[in-house]
Amino acid sequence: MYITELNDAAGGRIIGIAKDSHAFDERLAGHPKLRPGQTVSERAVDVSSYPLFIVKRADGSLHISDLQGAMAWLRSLPAGDAQHGTLYRIDSDTFYPNQDLLDIVSEQRIDRHFLETVLPTRGERAILASPYGRLAGDYDLDALDEHCERLAGSDDQQERALLAHEGYLSLFSMLHYDAACGKLLPDGFALLLPIIAKAEQLLHTPLWDERCQCRMLLLDDAIARGDTEVAGHAERALEAIAQHLSHLPPGSPASAAADLHRSRALVHQQLAEHWPERNLEHWRLALAAATTAVEVASETGWGLLLSLVHTPLAGESPDIAAERAEAQAALRKLMERHCRSAAAAFRLVQDFKHLREHLAWKKLDPALFPQADYLVWLERAKAVQPADGASWSGTTEAGHLFHHEGVLLGRLDLVAAAMPHFAAILSREPGSGMQVLYIGECHEAMSVIAAGQGDSAAAAFHLRQALTWWADHLDTARYNFSSLIQYVEFLIRVLASPLDVPKPPLAIIRLLAQEAERDGQGFYSGPGLALARLALHEGDENEAIFQLTRLLILHECCLDDVFTAFRQDPLCISHPRTSDFVDQTLRFIAEIHEGYYLDPQIRWPQLQNMDSSAVAAAWQARQVELRNRPKV
Repeated sequence: MYITELNDAAGGRIIGIAKDSHAFDERLAGHPKLRPGQTVSERAVDVSSYPLFIVKRADGSLHISDLQGAMAWLRSLPAGDAQHGTLYRIDSDTFYPNQDLLDIVSEQRIDRHFLETVLPTRGERAILASPYGRLAGDYDLDALDEHCERLAGSDDQQERALLAHEGYLSLFSMLHYDAACGKLLPDGFALLLPIIAKAEQLLHTPLWDERCQCRMLLLDDAIARGDTEVAGHAERALEAIAQHLSHLPPGSPASAAADLHRSRALVHQQLAEHWPERNLEHWRLALAAATTAVEVASETGWGLLLSLVHTPLAGESPDIAAERAEAQAALRKLMERHCRSAAAAFRLVQDFKHLREHLAWKKLDPALFPQADYLVWLERAKAVQPADGASWSGTTEAGHLFHHEGVLLGRLDLVAAAMPHFAAILSREPGSGMQVLYIGECHEAMSVIAAGQGDSAAAAFHLRQALTWWADHLDTARYNFSSLIQYVEFLIRVLASPLDVPKPPLAIIRLLAQEAERDGQGFYSGPGLALARLALHEGDENEAIFQLTRLLILHECCLDDVFTAFRQDPLCISHPRTSDFVDQTLRFIAEIHEGYYLDPQIRWPQLQNMDSSAVAAAWQARQVELRNRPKV
């Protein structure tokens, strides 16, 4: 078998494993180019078939073997408390070019418990893929039930636990996901409780968490169907929540109890919506439970409480409206008590933002949003700093929030507060083109805000800062398609800017746009649109129409929104032939849109070698085919 590795100055990482040599050559060819100093290599390993095992020892070294080799290594390890490493299992050809394959595949930590308890009783099965997981993935409940009957009188607790967790509870998780997506049919809902009961039978213990989830799902379904048994489902959901609360193990994190109080609040919120004649009763109960959740563990979130206090119910009684002012005052005091740090204020601001988005989604009056309260907490949250150990996602969220709110509110200070968060990630990951993009966007946003405030000198200053930032980090930006094409689009905006800043050469922008087009392999419209805009900047409508036609050959009717937006571009408006071409194209798309599906006849490898006359002829022929195609 063959291992594909990505190597650089920091070392190497495995990105692919395959039975055949050069199995990933085509996919690597379509992958964004390597950064300076990176190379891809392939080497053979002495394993002939799957599963393949990778041993990552405690010192970080790797050893690759088959099943027999992995078992021999495990049996050679001494007993004791030492952590010996991690065992990874690969069951089929696997390719992850953007990250270390070991971060993705199945793993087993090799510690004292595994060596002294699991390995002696399960042998090879301890590191092989569970057959129960495959059955769950196939939704084969009958086969799982056969195994359950086989183990009915067995004392093999580990096998029973495997069937419960990897079989029944895995299947429950998949059905839960299907329900959340609105895909679970009535027969599927009917299976939820029996599946949990089988898992409980195997484990000899009640599964209160899963029972709570199940009861909440059944309540959701009953309300959605207008079931007459909503009250019964709600009662059983509340009973399951109460049982779970009373059975939380000693030492459980406060967040576990807070989550259950929040579930209780959700039940009452649903009932308040479902029964307008009783909505005051259930709104009060929901409010009390959500308040308890925050009191127990405020770090778990304020979203539900904010929603209950500020979002009116359908058919809301006047009594609730009268109590809202009191509830809002109580909420302010609660926030002051629990959000004393900048980090806590930031988490609260995130939930305020979600409330604003929820009100917009429900098409409710924007005046319902507590803007004055929000601005107080946003000011306090601005002081939050990216901690050295902060997660990538958490730090990025902070940067995006401050950037978004700064643009929305027209505040330079908020946009400036976003940049240290992106910079912190860039300092840890110098090759992150997306952080280069985010900081560049911040500089440009500050220019736009300053211009909107009538300060053209400040606007020009910030735009020059953006140009300098991008130029200084071009080598990083160009090795990520998204950051490269965004840089190209930024440069095109600079061309049209009335501010006193250096205008980038058209030839340089074109080279970067062509580079992005090659990297994108024809899958994205951005590079083609950029090339069309550059042509219009030069007054070359023939070239602009050529670039737009190339896009049509690849993406056809999927470009309707893209072309509609392009038609509003002042560059397009000021060029009549291009405007007419876009208008004709939009009329054609509307004409043949019904029953259309994307099936382009020419792909990128062929298109990139076609000249303007060949492209025009191909699109004309394709239009005839699409008009005359059989209707689906």
